[in-house]
Amino acid sequence: MPVLTGRIRCCLAGVPVLAKLGKPPYAIALPRTFAPMAGTVSAGEFLEKEQDMALFMDVHNLDGPVTQDDVAKAHAADLQTQGEHDVHYLRYWVNPEQGKIFCLVDAPSAEAATTVHRDAHGLVADEIFQVTEGE
Repeated sequence: MPVLTGRIRCCLAGVPVLAKLGKPPYAIALPRTFAPMAGTVSAGEFLEKEQDMALFMDVHNLDGPVTQDDVAKAHAADLQTQGEHDVHYLRYWVNPEQGKIFCLVDAPSAEAATTVHRDAHGLVADEIFQVTEGE
């Protein structure tokens, strides 16, 4: 049975989940096959795929105010499109009055994350940063 250390990304009831396993040493045993995100893959394939993923925070600076409802609709479009690009939009934050939107995304690259926004709704972020999760 393979052992996964670090962070786990999987799906519960269709919602992407990012679980932190605490401080080293840590490990979780995985069954030979399981269903992360979509379909069933071997644990080895999942481990290989995860090594190529990174967390990104993107920033949208709109020219005026934005509503929570509009951002929720754009996020829903991201969720519908993300699978085509091996990207997982995890969360977002909004400052409606200042027209600021921040999206946390698990992706193989900044370009892949940007492509999802472009394909889903056309609202490409002004900036994107690779980030690491704090303790």
